[in-house]
This record gives sequence, structure tokens and C-alpha cells, in this order.
Amino acid sequence: MAKFLKRPLVSIPFLAALLIFSLHSLQLVDFRELDALDLRFRLRGQRPAHPKITLITIDDASLHAVGQWPWPRGNYAVLLDVLSQFKPRVIFFDILFTEASPSAEEDAKFHAAIQRAGRVILPFFYHSETPFKAIFPYELLRNSAAGMAYVNVLPDRDGHVRRMKAFVDAGEFVFYHPAVMAMLMQFQNREKADQWLSRLPLDSQHNLQINFPGSVNAFKKISFRDVIEAAGDENAGRLEELFSDAIIFIGHTATGTTDLVNTPYSTQMPGLAVQASALHTFLSGRMLYAIPQPFHFVIAFLTALAAAVVAAVFTPLISLLGLFLLMMIYVLWNFIAFFWAGWIFPFFMPLAAALFSYGGMLFEKYTRVLFEREMIDRELQMAARIQEHFLPQTPPDCAKLELAFECRFTKQVGGDLYDWTDLGDGRFGFCVGDVSGKGMPAAIYMAKSMSDFRGITKHAMQPEEVCQSLNQILLSGHAGGTFLTLAYLVVDFKKGKLRMASAGHEPMIFFKNKTKTAVVIKSNHGVPLGVFEEAAYDAVEVSFEKGDVFLLYSDGVKELRNTRGEEFGIENLRKALEGEASLGENAQAILQGVFRKMALHQQNGRAHDDQTLFCVRFV
Repeated sequence: MAKFLKRPLVSIPFLAALLIFSLHSLQLVDFRELDALDLRFRLRGQRPAHPKITLITIDDASLHAVGQWPWPRGNYAVLLDVLSQFKPRVIFFDILFTEASPSAEEDAKFHAAIQRAGRVILPFFYHSETPFKAIFPYELLRNSAAGMAYVNVLPDRDGHVRRMKAFVDAGEFVFYHPAVMAMLMQFQNREKADQWLSRLPLDSQHNLQINFPGSVNAFKKISFRDVIEAAGDENAGRLEELFSDAIIFIGHTATGTTDLVNTPYSTQMPGLAVQASALHTFLSGRMLYAIPQPFHFVIAFLTALAAAVVAAVFTPLISLLGLFLLMMIYVLWNFIAFFWAGWIFPFFMPLAAALFSYGGMLFEKYTRVLFEREMIDRELQMAARIQEHFLPQTPPDCAKLELAFECRFTKQVGGDLYDWTDLGDGRFGFCVGDVSGKGMPAAIYMAKSMSDFRGITKHAMQPEEVCQSLNQILLSGHAGGTFLTLAYLVVDFKKGKLRMASAGHEPMIFFKNKTKTAVVIKSNHGVPLGVFEEAAYDAVEVSFEKGDVFLLYSDGVKELRNTRGEEFGIENLRKALEGEASLGENAQAILQGVFRKMALHQQNGRAHDDQTLFCVRFV
């Protein structure tokens, strides 16, 4: 399990699906799955009900014509005699006849009419399954009917009716829903009836989803009054169309005389239309198949896994678009599965699992990046300390000069370098270099270059010879496009001269104490080191006296920009050195003064390259 949880691409969608599935199963959170089913019905639209179903409604007009409710049962006898002329398949009364009427004659008429009609089903209502307790029709009528069927509705937890119970096993007897009873009465033998019943997509409680064609208006219907008035006249042809070989449902639709229920298409649907919708489901062959509850978790996990893959593979913006596309594909597939195949898949629950999984994956990705970044920062801090100790920290032991230096990296490590060496016999070598690029690659190349440089200068060669040799060594390393610019000069106190060679580096700025002026000393600009094998380098010589100052620097100083994009430039650097050196301060004060001038120019701008200043004052 611990190994499994270390695989976030699997564990995060699994935990997201498990959480959502648990909340859904325990009904701790309502994911509106029932509303989603109603939405699918409404988007599909109302369809005509099966043509063999006809509703006879006892509506307000019928009550006005026949009289106040309850009616004498002889009226139903008249209706049955009219219907019998057209030989309907089945007649179902959605009206409870639980007691004898005040007139035994009326009951006798109805009883005789039921017997003459034959295939009549009467309703009853049960109020307990275990033990089975029900209110059955009046015994006289019950004995004359072809069968009885219960009219109980099966509301979901939101009060809407979307399902029916196909049958109730009462032990000694099995009772059926009116739609099931109507279907069973059409089979010629019990074996075929049982085969049909076994193929119904029932759940463990014998429940079946009703495929509603629409509201009550989806059915062919006629009022009780119109049936009686049309019998025997020229409109009888219409009655034959409605009732011949039909399954007829008779029930109330008049105001205040019927129990109205909520369905996907209507909030006030008469009970007989609900029973008729169940029969439409069977006759049309368009069964609905609700996915069993355990498979809800599988579907939630698969959608959560897909969302996790999208979050893991793509950038945040693209992954967000990918998540939206994934959810739209699932929604489209969900509706297609319902419209074309009748499959009812969970709707909002898998989408919620996908969102949770996507968010969890992004959080894991973010924390992992933060952790990796922290590890890199720690490594860079360690590298910076190593690089700091790799560069010389104390000036050379020479009473004839003052030395100040500072390197400011734009990142924790960089590619600028500086160094000095005592060449003996009153000679000192000084250098400033700049590796192309920034960060860790430049720092590694810088460390190699300094190591090679120190190995070469032990032989006390001239600056141009040092550049030549270092170029060959760096070329042999094949650094893949990385190169080094370098300014290297040798100070000879016996001759009072300094000799400098430049390998593509910035020119030196030299301050003459006698004239209090600073000038830019340009050597013959050689190409950077590590680029061309046949590169050649020249040197320039400058005399110096007490109080003179020279300044070496990297290109990050010259290219320092302010918020307007203006560079500091060599001229401003020359003026800064001239102004600070003219004050007669030591090398460290001069260096800090130049940095202050740079800061004034920069304002709130951001440095884009490493900045190194290397100042030597002759004392």
C-alpha cells in the first residue's frame, strides 16, 4: 500500500474517486445525479407514446357532464360495454374500488360488465411488503376481474418518480405492476411470460427505470364524456382507432380528484400517465439500463485518472483546457449513451472526481516542484560557497599596491572570475574574466578556466603567451559553445610598467594621478578563449606612478540598465573612476564609490548579467 501511494499518477485519482464515491454512496453530498437524469430526458425531448396505449381521462368536463364524484358504478359498466365493441387487448382502471357502493344494483352492473369485457385489471394499494398488507378491490369486483395490479408509485429521495417496482413477492402470491400485468396477459403460455420477465433489467429490489415518453400529452387520450357521447354516432370511427387492439388506462385527471406526482417531464403528472409510461417502456423496447452502484466507482476512477494524466503531462494552461475538453467529452458520451442505448451512467459524480483528481495532481506537482527547487537552491547555495572560496579572498602581500575587488552574481553562482599571482622578481599578474552564459554551467566552466589559468601562470609567461596557451587548453576540453573573455596584465615594479593582453574582454580604465584624469586603455582585441584554434593575441604596455589606479571589470558593469533601458556604459564608468580616484581614497573606497554610481544609474532596474569590479591603486 505504501508503494502504491508513492505513485501519485495512480494514487491521487484513486483516492479522489474513493472520496467522491463514498460521499455519494453514503448520501453525505448530493451530486444531483437524479437532476442530471431529468436533464437528459428534457434534452431528448418529448416523444409520441406507443400507439397501442390509450388514456381515458375522467376530467373536469366529464364531471360536469356526468355529475358529482363518486359516480354510480353503472357508469363504468356503460364505458366497458362501449370499449368491448372494439376488442381492446387490456383495460386497466386506475381507480380504487375497495368497498361496496351504496347501490348493490350498480355494483352488479359493473360486475357483469367486467365479466363481459374479459381482460380487465383492477388496481389495489399495498402499504407493507413484509409482511405483505394491502387494500384490495371489493370482493365481488375482484372475483370478476382478469387480474389485480398495485398502483403504488416508487418516488426517489427527491420525491420524483423515475422507477417502478416490477413485482412484489408476497410469499403465497406474486403481485405485479399494471404495466407488467398488461404485458404478461398477452403471452399465450406461462413459459414465454417468465422468459420475458427474466430479461427485464431489474435491480436487486425488482425495480426498473421508466423510460418516460413525455408528459401526459405524449399519449393518445380521450375524456370519459367524449367516449360516451361518440358511441353509436358518426364519430365511432375515431373510437375504433383509439381502442381497437389497444391497452387502455382509465383514471382521473380532474382537478382535486387525482394524486399528481413529479416526473422528469412534469411536476403534476396523473398517476395513470405514470403507469402508462411504464407500459410504453415495455412496448417500445427502449429499456433504460442503470449502471450498478459498484461500477460508479470504476467510472469515477477512470475519469479521475484521465484528469490526473492531463495535469501531469501538460503545462497549467494547456492542462486546464485539456480538463475542460475531457469533461466535455464525458458529458457528450454520457448523453449519447442515454439517447442511443438507454444506458444511465453517473453524470456529476465522475466530473467531481476528475476535478478533485486534477486539483490533487496540480498540488502534488506544485509541491514536488517546490521541493526540487528548494533542493536546487540548497545545491546552488553550496556551489556559491564553493565558488566564493575558489576565488581569492585576500589581496597579495605587496606594500606597493592596494587591491579591492567584488563580484556580484545575478544568480547564486556565475561565470565572472578574477585572480592574481605573485610572479616573483617584483612582478604580479592580475586578471578578470567572463564566461559566456550564466548560472551553474558558467560557474563550472569558470572553475576549470581558473584552474588551467593558475597552472599556466606558474611558468611566468607574458600576458599574450598566457592567453595563447589557455586558448589551446580550453579548446581541447570541447565545452560545446561556451567561451571565456579575459583581460590579463602583469605589473613590473622594477620597470614601472604594466603589460596587458585582452582575449575579447572589456578595455582597462587607467587613472593618472598626476593629471587627475582617467583614460580607456584599449589593447588589440583578441578573440575570446576557447573559440578558434589559430587565435593570436597582442599586448599593450602602460607606465604607472604612485597614486595611479587601474580598473578591470566585466561586461555586466558596462551593460547595466536602468528602468528606461539605458546602459551605464564605459564613459560613465570612466567618469565614476575619475571622480572617486581624484579624492585620493584607498582602493576599497574607490571601488565602493563606483558601485554607488552604478546603483544611482540603475534605480529600480534589474541586473541581467554578473558584475565584477577589480581595482588596483599603486602606493
